[in-house]
Amino acid sequence: MATRAVPPEITISSDKMHAFVTLAPPAFNEPKYTVDEIVDALNEKKVTYGIEMDIIKNMIMSSTYSQTVCVANGKPVMEGSDGYYLYNFKEKGSLKPEEKPDGSVDYWSVDLIQIVKKGEVVAEYHSAVQGSDGMDVSGKTLLAKRKKDLSPLKGRGFTRDDDLGIYISDVDGKIDFQRDHLVISPVYEVKGNADIKTGNIDFPGDVVIHGNAIAGVTIKANESITIDGVVENANLIAGKDVIIRQGVKGVNKTNIKARGSITSKYIEFANVEAGGNIETDSIVDSTIVAGEKVILNGKYGTIIGGIVSAVSGIETKDLGSESEIHTFVHVGTNMEVFQRIEALRKKMAVTQKNIEKIGKGIAEFDRLIAKNESIKKDDPRRMQLLKVKIRDTALLAADKAEYDNLNAIVARGAGATVYVLNTVYPGVEIGIGPYTVRVKEYQQNVEFVRENETIKMKSLK
Repeated sequence: MATRAVPPEITISSDKMHAFVTLAPPAFNEPKYTVDEIVDALNEKKVTYGIEMDIIKNMIMSSTYSQTVCVANGKPVMEGSDGYYLYNFKEKGSLKPEEKPDGSVDYWSVDLIQIVKKGEVVAEYHSAVQGSDGMDVSGKTLLAKRKKDLSPLKGRGFTRDDDLGIYISDVDGKIDFQRDHLVISPVYEVKGNADIKTGNIDFPGDVVIHGNAIAGVTIKANESITIDGVVENANLIAGKDVIIRQGVKGVNKTNIKARGSITSKYIEFANVEAGGNIETDSIVDSTIVAGEKVILNGKYGTIIGGIVSAVSGIETKDLGSESEIHTFVHVGTNMEVFQRIEALRKKMAVTQKNIEKIGKGIAEFDRLIAKNESIKKDDPRRMQLLKVKIRDTALLAADKAEYDNLNAIVARGAGATVYVLNTVYPGVEIGIGPYTVRVKEYQQNVEFVRENETIKMKSLK
């Protein structure tokens, strides 16, 4: 066949997934296009896959000229999905209560402890699904990404059913989950009140009371304590956090201590100490000590009376009252901490010298032993020196741990302030570090900060 004046025009998309043909109208003396002619033109452009013969035939039969028509399509890659777990619980609890639209705070939103029942499905595994390879119009294979399965969950307190891909709780308890480690541990759970009938509670795990803690009961937990009701004339001691959803009516007989944080709707007439934050709506005539911050939530967050101390700072709406009841708040590090740090520094220096002196004595014994076979390593004098060295080394380590902890407290207290969003009433006394100042007039929207050896009041407006 004679060469055409204008051969079929072939164009290929940039991703090589589509090929197009444009046919010029044949000249007066030229025959119609043929399927083979168009396919040959495609092949010359290395288009070999996904050619649509029916479309080409239709172009010829309908004399489709001067129009660009897609006549070849690649096969797209179909991506699969990696394996994943579906958890039937919140992966991480929260100690921060949620604020409602009206400005009040929902203490039921605090869900540090998540309870599951024996036989409950706590997790489901969905295996990886592999995708399928694709191909472009030139016949080049386009590889789908290889999808990965996840390792089985590690931990205890559950049974894994590999056939169904589910994890089932073996006990009634609480879930702790970090990365791929799942632990379901027993929880001491009281359906009603903790009182004279239940007696005192001392449990190595978590304790959950669905009622009130009253009647002089003492609750100790190595982990966390959650009280759904109120705490009144009761004592709580927790190795981690304490959550009190309804509040504390201390009647001056309640003591609460936690190494972690404490969250309570309100605190009245109680002694409360936390290694972390203390968050509540109001504090009335109580003694409060926080290793981090004291934060007053809600529309009317207020501190009235008592002594409130926080290393890292205090945030409240109101401070004091119209009746000008004496209210003392303190932030930062007090002088006693600095004095203790200095005492420990001197004590450790003396102990270190004693250890070095004893070490020289032991070394001298060892030299004598090497020269004289009559002197043994278990010589009573050498053994006494060794015992003293072991004792002093242990004492030095304990003092060093306390020293480091106190210095960490000093670091957290640096820059601590008392932040009052609304009103500070006369009768309030502010302490920052070793310095104090008494408020004699009403103040609005202020922050108390330490500058050199004085306490300054800065406006928040």
